[in-house]
Amino acid sequence: MKKSINLIAFLSLLFLMSCGGGESEVTIGQTFKVKDLDMAIESVSSHAILSDDTRKESLVASPGHTYLKVRLLTNASNHIMTVFTGEKELEEADFMDVMHFVSEDAGPESNYSESFFLIEEGQKIDRIEVRGFGGSATKYILKDVKYEAVSDRTVNPKMFAFMEEFSAPQRLLSIVKKYISQDVYNVVHEAGSDVPVDPMLRNFRINYVNPTGTSYSCYADGLDLVSVDIDWTGDEISSLNFSL
Repeated sequence: MKKSINLIAFLSLLFLMSCGGGESEVTIGQTFKVKDLDMAIESVSSHAILSDDTRKESLVASPGHTYLKVRLLTNASNHIMTVFTGEKELEEADFMDVMHFVSEDAGPESNYSESFFLIEEGQKIDRIEVRGFGGSATKYILKDVKYEAVSDRTVNPKMFAFMEEFSAPQRLLSIVKKYISQDVYNVVHEAGSDVPVDPMLRNFRINYVNPTGTSYSCYADGLDLVSVDIDWTGDEISSLNFSL
């Protein structure tokens, strides 16, 4: 009987050893292995605006929010990563929204991967966990995460205020008049028309912010999708061009 108990204990130990599991704390840039592949949490940063100047596209976080970017040394398909604030797991941003803002050296066929999470400005990130597939895989944990705010452009607060005016349907010219000190017809122009109409618009969203934060390409909802380009000089709209 004693030999049987010892054999069971020995086999149990072998099983636990073969399963691996457990946790291991890591630091930024520290290399660890998942399925014999080198991995590392290379950097963690936050971005109020993600931009691709070649494609003329931007993704702007709503006021009071920012995009957390976690960059890993690893192929994107060989791991599971989770980010926590307290015990709450953060939801990763939709890849279709952020795919154009992934670095050129990060992707399915590269040695790096990047993930994005929409968070509140200054939100505490308690830990990032990385592990391979399978419930027995070791978790590699970066605790008390520090991240750097990166900003190469900003959105004029007046632009946010202008957009907020259209949370409900509004006449375009009547709203523009609040943000100019000259005649509205000197500022607003409609493609293909000498005298612009005054469309009812709502739900403005920014498609691109130029590097100086003075020019914005937008879309708004009207009878159809409306393209709107807005230039600012200080706190005033200096030019607005739209196409119905």
